[in-house]
Amino acid sequence: MRPAVVPLALLLSACGSAGGSGIAPALWQHAMGGGAAGPAMTSAEAEAFPYPLLMVRADGRGWQRMVLQSATAGAGAPRLTWLSADRRAIATIHGRIVAAAGSGPVLAGTLFQDPDPLAAPLAIPAEGIPWRRAVDIMHPGEAGGGRFGIPLDCRIAPKARETVQVLDRGLDALRLEETCRGPGLSFTGTFWVGVADGQVWRAEQWAGGDAPVTF
Repeated sequence: MRPAVVPLALLLSACGSAGGSGIAPALWQHAMGGGAAGPAMTSAEAEAFPYPLLMVRADGRGWQRMVLQSATAGAGAPRLTWLSADRRAIATIHGRIVAAAGSGPVLAGTLFQDPDPLAAPLAIPAEGIPWRRAVDIMHPGEAGGGRFGIPLDCRIAPKARETVQVLDRGLDALRLEETCRGPGLSFTGTFWVGVADGQVWRAEQWAGGDAPVTF
Protein backbone atom coordinates (compact mmCIF):
# COMPACT_ATOMS: atom_id res chain seq x y z
CA MET A 1 0.00 0.00 0.00
CA ARG A 2 1.26 3.48 -0.87
CA PRO A 3 -0.19 5.82 1.76
CA ALA A 4 -1.28 9.39 1.35
CA VAL A 5 1.29 12.12 0.97
CA VAL A 6 0.40 15.38 2.60
CA PRO A 7 1.98 18.63 1.44
CA LEU A 8 1.80 21.18 4.24
CA ALA A 9 2.04 24.94 3.93
CA LEU A 10 1.82 27.11 7.01
CA LEU A 11 0.26 30.50 6.43
CA LEU A 12 2.64 33.37 6.95
CA SER A 13 1.85 34.97 10.30
CA ALA A 14 3.52 36.47 13.30
CA CYS A 15 3.53 33.05 14.96
CA GLY A 16 5.57 29.91 14.40
CA SER A 17 4.66 26.25 14.06
CA ALA A 18 6.14 25.42 17.45
CA GLY A 19 4.74 26.47 20.78
CA GLY A 20 5.62 29.68 22.54
CA SER A 21 4.16 33.12 21.86
CA GLY A 22 1.67 31.84 19.32
CA ILE A 23 0.62 29.27 16.76
CA ALA A 24 1.17 29.52 13.00
CA PRO A 25 -1.85 28.96 10.76
CA ALA A 26 -1.60 26.33 8.04
CA LEU A 27 -2.99 25.11 4.74
CA TRP A 28 -4.47 21.65 4.22
CA GLN A 29 -5.52 20.49 0.77
CA HIS A 30 -7.19 17.07 0.56
CA ALA A 31 -7.08 14.98 -2.65
CA MET A 32 -4.13 16.63 -4.34
CA GLY A 33 -4.94 17.61 -7.91
CA GLY A 34 -2.87 18.66 -10.87
CA GLY A 35 -1.34 22.08 -10.43
CA ALA A 36 -3.77 23.28 -7.79
CA ALA A 37 -3.11 26.88 -6.84
CA GLY A 38 -3.09 28.20 -3.31
CA PRO A 39 -6.05 29.86 -1.65
CA ALA A 40 -7.02 33.42 -2.54
CA MET A 41 -5.60 34.90 0.66
CA THR A 42 -2.74 37.30 1.16
CA SER A 43 -0.26 37.18 3.99
CA ALA A 44 -1.73 40.43 5.34
CA GLU A 45 -5.19 38.85 5.49
CA ALA A 46 -3.77 35.79 7.20
CA GLU A 47 -2.01 37.92 9.80
CA ALA A 48 -5.19 39.92 10.42
CA PHE A 49 -7.40 36.87 10.93
CA PRO A 50 -8.51 36.87 14.59
CA TYR A 51 -7.91 33.16 15.26
CA PRO A 52 -5.18 30.65 14.43
CA LEU A 53 -6.31 29.50 11.02
CA LEU A 54 -5.99 26.45 8.81
CA MET A 55 -7.05 26.77 5.17
CA VAL A 56 -8.34 23.47 3.82
CA ARG A 57 -9.17 22.20 0.36
CA ALA A 58 -10.83 18.82 0.65
CA ASP A 59 -12.01 16.50 -2.12
CA GLY A 60 -11.85 19.22 -4.76
CA ARG A 61 -14.51 21.35 -3.01
CA GLY A 62 -12.36 24.46 -2.74
CA TRP A 63 -10.55 25.93 0.23
CA GLN A 64 -12.14 25.78 3.68
CA ARG A 65 -11.07 27.30 6.96
CA MET A 66 -10.00 25.18 9.89
CA VAL A 67 -9.59 26.87 13.24
CA LEU A 68 -7.58 25.85 16.25
CA GLN A 69 -9.81 23.81 18.56
CA SER A 70 -7.27 23.05 21.26
CA ALA A 71 -3.61 23.14 22.19
CA THR A 72 -2.62 20.35 24.55
CA ALA A 73 0.66 20.70 26.43
CA GLY A 74 3.26 18.07 25.64
CA ALA A 75 6.79 17.18 26.67
CA GLY A 76 8.39 19.41 24.04
CA ALA A 77 5.70 21.22 22.06
CA PRO A 78 1.91 21.49 22.20
CA ARG A 79 -0.33 19.14 20.24
CA LEU A 80 -2.52 21.40 18.10
CA THR A 81 -5.95 20.17 17.01
CA TRP A 82 -7.60 21.90 14.03
CA LEU A 83 -11.30 21.53 13.18
CA SER A 84 -13.28 22.38 10.01
CA ALA A 85 -16.96 23.25 9.67
CA ASP A 86 -17.69 19.76 8.30
CA ARG A 87 -16.00 18.17 11.34
CA ARG A 88 -12.77 17.09 9.69
CA ALA A 89 -9.85 17.37 12.06
CA ILE A 90 -6.09 17.07 12.16
CA ALA A 91 -3.55 17.22 14.97
CA THR A 92 -0.01 18.50 14.54
CA ILE A 93 3.17 18.66 16.62
CA HIS A 94 6.17 20.64 15.34
CA GLY A 95 4.32 20.99 12.01
CA ARG A 96 4.02 17.20 11.63
CA ILE A 97 0.59 15.58 11.28
CA VAL A 98 0.25 13.05 14.11
CA ALA A 99 -3.47 12.25 13.78
CA ALA A 100 -6.44 12.96 11.54
CA ALA A 101 -10.19 12.35 11.45
CA GLY A 102 -12.46 12.27 8.43
CA SER A 103 -13.50 9.96 5.62
CA GLY A 104 -11.34 7.08 4.40
CA PRO A 105 -8.26 5.56 6.05
CA VAL A 106 -6.67 8.08 8.41
CA LEU A 107 -3.70 8.34 10.72
CA ALA A 108 -5.36 7.79 14.09
CA GLY A 109 -2.33 8.11 16.35
CA THR A 110 1.45 8.45 16.53
CA LEU A 111 3.83 7.21 19.22
CA PHE A 112 7.31 8.73 19.09
CA GLN A 113 9.82 6.06 20.03
CA ASP A 114 12.66 8.53 19.39
CA PRO A 115 12.56 12.33 19.62
CA ASP A 116 11.10 13.89 16.46
CA PRO A 117 13.95 15.58 14.54
CA LEU A 118 11.50 18.36 13.59
CA ALA A 119 11.85 19.62 17.15
CA ALA A 120 15.24 21.05 16.09
CA PRO A 121 15.27 20.78 12.28
CA LEU A 122 18.18 23.15 11.64
CA ALA A 123 20.39 20.92 13.82
CA ILE A 124 19.92 17.84 11.61
CA PRO A 125 23.38 16.87 10.23
CA ALA A 126 24.06 16.55 6.52
CA GLU A 127 24.10 12.75 6.71
CA GLY A 128 20.65 12.76 8.29
CA ILE A 129 19.14 11.23 11.42
CA PRO A 130 17.48 7.81 11.73
CA TRP A 131 14.49 7.71 14.04
CA ARG A 132 11.53 5.50 14.94
CA ARG A 133 7.82 5.95 15.52
CA ALA A 134 4.72 3.75 15.60
CA VAL A 135 1.40 4.67 14.01
CA ASP A 136 -2.24 3.59 14.09
CA ILE A 137 -4.38 3.63 10.93
CA MET A 138 -8.17 3.60 11.19
CA HIS A 139 -10.63 2.62 8.45
CA PRO A 140 -13.95 4.29 9.39
CA GLY A 141 -16.97 2.18 8.54
CA GLU A 142 -14.97 -0.91 7.57
CA ALA A 143 -14.94 -4.25 9.36
CA GLY A 144 -11.75 -4.79 11.30
CA GLY A 145 -11.35 -1.14 12.15
CA GLY A 146 -7.70 -0.64 11.26
CA ARG A 147 -4.08 -1.45 12.09
CA PHE A 148 -2.39 -0.45 15.31
CA GLY A 149 1.17 0.01 16.53
CA ILE A 150 2.74 -0.21 13.06
CA PRO A 151 6.51 0.30 13.56
CA LEU A 152 8.21 2.74 11.19
CA ASP A 153 11.93 3.22 10.61
CA CYS A 154 12.53 6.72 9.27
CA ARG A 155 15.45 8.88 8.18
CA ILE A 156 15.35 12.64 7.65
CA ALA A 157 18.13 14.72 6.09
CA PRO A 158 18.67 18.27 4.77
CA LYS A 159 18.87 18.46 0.97
CA ALA A 160 18.99 22.07 -0.22
CA ARG A 161 18.46 25.68 0.75
CA GLU A 162 15.84 27.28 -1.46
CA THR A 163 13.07 29.86 -1.64
CA VAL A 164 9.60 28.47 -1.01
CA GLN A 165 6.40 30.37 -1.74
CA VAL A 166 4.14 30.93 1.28
CA LEU A 167 1.05 32.81 0.12
CA ASP A 168 2.38 35.96 -1.56
CA ARG A 169 5.85 35.87 0.01
CA GLY A 170 9.03 33.99 -0.69
CA LEU A 171 10.62 32.30 2.33
CA ASP A 172 14.30 31.41 2.68
CA ALA A 173 14.03 27.75 3.67
CA LEU A 174 15.99 24.56 4.19
CA ARG A 175 14.39 21.58 2.45
CA LEU A 176 14.39 18.34 4.45
CA GLU A 177 13.49 14.97 2.96
CA GLU A 178 12.26 12.01 4.97
CA THR A 179 11.76 8.34 4.14
CA CYS A 180 9.78 5.90 6.31
CA ARG A 181 9.30 2.16 5.99
CA GLY A 182 7.33 -0.40 7.96
CA PRO A 183 5.18 -3.51 7.47
CA GLY A 184 3.00 -2.75 4.44
CA LEU A 185 4.01 0.93 4.45
CA SER A 186 6.55 2.96 2.52
CA PHE A 187 6.40 6.71 1.99
CA THR A 188 8.45 9.87 1.74
CA GLY A 189 7.94 13.37 3.05
CA THR A 190 9.39 16.82 2.45
CA PHE A 191 9.55 19.69 4.94
CA TRP A 192 10.62 23.28 4.26
CA VAL A 193 11.99 24.91 7.41
CA GLY A 194 12.53 28.65 7.75
CA VAL A 195 16.25 29.42 7.95
CA ALA A 196 15.58 32.41 10.20
CA ASP A 197 13.22 30.74 12.69
CA GLY A 198 13.60 26.95 12.38
CA GLN A 199 9.85 26.50 11.89
CA VAL A 200 8.15 24.18 9.41
CA TRP A 201 6.42 26.49 6.91
CA ARG A 202 5.63 23.99 4.17
CA ALA A 203 5.66 20.21 3.92
CA GLU A 204 4.55 17.14 2.01
CA GLN A 205 3.73 14.40 4.46
CA TRP A 206 1.79 11.20 4.99
CA ALA A 207 -1.60 11.23 6.73
CA GLY A 208 -2.67 7.60 6.73
CA GLY A 209 -4.84 7.16 3.63
CA ASP A 210 -4.34 5.78 0.15
CA ALA A 211 -5.17 8.94 -1.83
CA PRO A 212 -2.82 11.94 -1.92
CA VAL A 213 -3.67 14.66 0.59
CA THR A 214 -2.29 18.19 0.73
CA PHE A 215 -1.88 20.03 4.02
